[in-house]
Amino acid sequence: MYTDLRLKVRNFIKKYKRWIFIILIAWGIVIAINAFIKNHDFKEVPSTTYEPYTPIMGGNKDVSKNTEQIVSHVIDEFVKYCNQYQYKSAYSLLSTDCKENLFPTLEKFKMYVNNLFPTKKAYTLQNYYNSDNCYVYRLRIFDDILATGLTGKEDLEYTTDIVTLKLENGNMVLSVNGYIGEEILGKAYEDEYIKINIEKKHVTYETETYTVKFSNKTQYLIDVLDNKISNEITLKLNVGTRALKGFSTGTIFLRPGQESTYSFDFSRYFHETDLPKALNFANIRVLREYPPQYDQTGKITNSVDSYGVEIKF
Repeated sequence: MYTDLRLKVRNFIKKYKRWIFIILIAWGIVIAINAFIKNHDFKEVPSTTYEPYTPIMGGNKDVSKNTEQIVSHVIDEFVKYCNQYQYKSAYSLLSTDCKENLFPTLEKFKMYVNNLFPTKKAYTLQNYYNSDNCYVYRLRIFDDILATGLTGKEDLEYTTDIVTLKLENGNMVLSVNGYIGEEILGKAYEDEYIKINIEKKHVTYETETYTVKFSNKTQYLIDVLDNKISNEITLKLNVGTRALKGFSTGTIFLRPGQESTYSFDFSRYFHETDLPKALNFANIRVLREYPPQYDQTGKITNSVDSYGVEIKF
């Protein structure tokens, strides 16, 4: 029986030796690939699309080649100056509102550069969104391998910054660190009790921040926000609304004759098509004394007046 088994195996190998050989080679290749993958830590390589000047989030795609070249030149100059720590030259490429609101001094800008460019960096570009002559780009910054000579896993690490380019006095200027720009609004509401002036807003790629000044015109106490109810202050869009963020422990309380200015943050991506329409102050209370006193039905018993205000842009 043993002899018969050996003969059968020998005949099988002889008959199918070509296929057995191919299977063994394929098996060896699979084992080698698995070993290679196991011993290498793969990370995402900084990349862009094949069309780095085509906005991936929508918006205006009809951008001239000349504008694309200017955008590329400004960003290239900015990265070059930062790599060489030519702070003043890099700073001169920033928009006025970016300087005033993010980097009011050159020293603050130096901190940004030193943090983002501790060694010489290379970069890739990807257009995110274009609107009203604002060109928003994703800037991926990573180690310049030719300059640093690095060969380890750190070669593939990168930092992402959102930058915006726009025309200012005929020149293309740059905003960095996600900042888009400033818009003066100058929208106001006034009645016998209070004046509310929405002075301006600062726009980043993910947030809109509204600067609002309140003036108490009376000898009463005015409670604008105390977080006793939800959504006391909201941003109204054409379709939806956005809740105030980052103000959950704060209050807005005005004494007689007091003027105070506050900043209100709302989440909204720059590329969203649902546009801001108004700020809504839903629970303004004019009080004889503080704090508000409520009866069993939830009605304030010590108020002179209580109402809501919507200020359209």
